[in-house]
Amino acid sequence: MPDADPSRRPLGASRRHGGDLWPQVVSGDRGSDRVGPVPDVRTRRRRSVDDPRTRRQPRVLLGDGRTRGRVDRHRVRGATHLARSGVARRRRCPRARLRRRGRLPQQGTGQPVRRRRHPAVLDGRSQRPRRRSCHPKRAAVPAQNPRVARIRTAGRPGSDDRPSQDRVFTTPNAVIVLDGASQPNPDAHDGGWLADTLGSQLRDRLIAEPLTADLGAVLAQAIDGVARRYALVPGRGPSSTISIVRWNDTDMIDVLVLGDSPVVALARTGRLRQVRDDRLAQVAPAERQALRDTRPGQFGFDRPHQWQALVEAQRRQRNTPGGYWIAEADPEAAAHAVRARWNTRDIVAVLAMTDGVANGVDRYQTPDNWHTALTLARRSPTDLVNLVHDTELTDPDGTRWPRSKRHDDKALALIEFVRRETA
Repeated sequence: MPDADPSRRPLGASRRHGGDLWPQVVSGDRGSDRVGPVPDVRTRRRRSVDDPRTRRQPRVLLGDGRTRGRVDRHRVRGATHLARSGVARRRRCPRARLRRRGRLPQQGTGQPVRRRRHPAVLDGRSQRPRRRSCHPKRAAVPAQNPRVARIRTAGRPGSDDRPSQDRVFTTPNAVIVLDGASQPNPDAHDGGWLADTLGSQLRDRLIAEPLTADLGAVLAQAIDGVARRYALVPGRGPSSTISIVRWNDTDMIDVLVLGDSPVVALARTGRLRQVRDDRLAQVAPAERQALRDTRPGQFGFDRPHQWQALVEAQRRQRNTPGGYWIAEADPEAAAHAVRARWNTRDIVAVLAMTDGVANGVDRYQTPDNWHTALTLARRSPTDLVNLVHDTELTDPDGTRWPRSKRHDDKALALIEFVRRETA
């Protein structure tokens, strides 16, 4: 038996729920009262956007003070408190979203969603921030890492009658550049041997260790492993510079430089970022000047006594506070390396090289700056190496640029962070 008092019917009751009377409407569209059935909430949401019945639905005031539908504060006397109550909560209708075309994002472009405060909409009232997935046609797609690394290397020995002492090692996520130090009386374990042995040891450790491992700790373990295996004595063994560039899945680039093998990077803003260790050039200045003061046509390494004096002066200050730090037999040197960290999204290319290549810009001004050098290296790394070598040919006697030998060994590695589709 139906209820005698329709105002006691539960909120949302309809004929199929046992009710035979509909609640009366107290206000309608455009100031006209209208009596009739109010569609069910679920039915109303399934209607088309063009259905005129969904444009302005009246709000029903039930007998017990509860409401259903839309509140028109200007037409219902005393209904202001209803708009502030939890009962008069604004419904979430896709039709209302389609009206705000200018406020919705455009078609998904693969860029990450920028979170911000949602503007005030609908009758001047603020609404909760829109869920990005509500509108499938305009939902933004989370951006993935769009860049990968492309590695190219180049090198050239300084003389045709002896092998180069520069080495370059690569892994899928790292580049290692080493420059073995020349010695007046080399034995089986010279600078080239250390560069080759330490570089291979370090490459294996970088592959085995996670990409988040500290570069200084990995280098220290590699130095200690080589020193123990071959019984190297600190201060009396061969030495080598080392530069490491490693990138990981978190878009970070870690750089470590120990010795005069610099790393130069080109940022997307056009600015340069350099990581250098010039402490070796500040050691034994008197012995270094005596080695360079030679007769025309004679280089420093052609004078063994002056060369030996420079080597001994450098060994006394090697891997000591106030001196310089280099990869040798002391693993503590790794803790004194020059470090840097960048983001792959900010970097276009990274150039790691030995001093034989760096002299082209630093001493010969050929290329005249690092922007030109990076442009040439990106076109062809071998062209940059050959340009520096040919520049040294223009000064065969060493009078313009006094140096230890006519041609130094040269090696470089170029890492470019390019888009995935162009890799």
